[in-house]
Amino acid sequence: ELIDQVCPLISKIDPSYRDLFLCLLLHHPKTKLQQQTLLQALSDKHYNTRECAFSLIKNLNLEEKDYQQLLLLLKYKSADTRNYVLDLLEKQKNPELSSSITALFTAKKEEMHLGGLDLLVRLKKDPKRNTDFQTCCTLLSYLTNPTEKEAIIISELTNSSQTDSILNQKGYGLYNPDVEMTLPIRKTDPTFINQLFQKQKTDAFPNKKEELFA
Repeated sequence: ELIDQVCPLISKIDPSYRDLFLCLLLHHPKTKLQQQTLLQALSDKHYNTRECAFSLIKNLNLEEKDYQQLLLLLKYKSADTRNYVLDLLEKQKNPELSSSITALFTAKKEEMHLGGLDLLVRLKKDPKRNTDFQTCCTLLSYLTNPTEKEAIIISELTNSSQTDSILNQKGYGLYNPDVEMTLPIRKTDPTFINQLFQKQKTDAFPNKKEELFA
């Protein structure tokens, strides 16, 4: 597969074009390398690339190794990356879901603990997944020495009262999800895009590596 040969180079492409190449080449991943490249792109430094990767991954049938790779991404604090990963992990059924939450609760980083707690919060809010919630709540015993943030969420998860529940507040009272993020303005070169799709020309891609790779 020629696309497999290009996969290791995608992360080096200029950020202005990276998501375009991701969508163009990996819109229908056919090999494990192509799928792994998409999963890795969820933690890319640039928002457009992360968004493109998620749009392509969300309809794929992921395997256990893929979910294990996703779990590692919860060590990052990027809000959109975490939401993308949690959306994908939430699709799991038990016992796979329990295995993922156990892995998060037994990890060292607080960010991963919070990822597991976020999954429990999502389950609790979904009436259709009450059985999964009850099963996974038993895993809270792995958090033997919770931090202040963790303790707040644990308290709410184990509290049957819904009145003034912090789980019903945006950001669970820990952060403000309504804060607007200023994204960098993408500078595109129309002549580059035209060259990209002119297959009859031998210079369809720029000859200078610096135009594509950082």
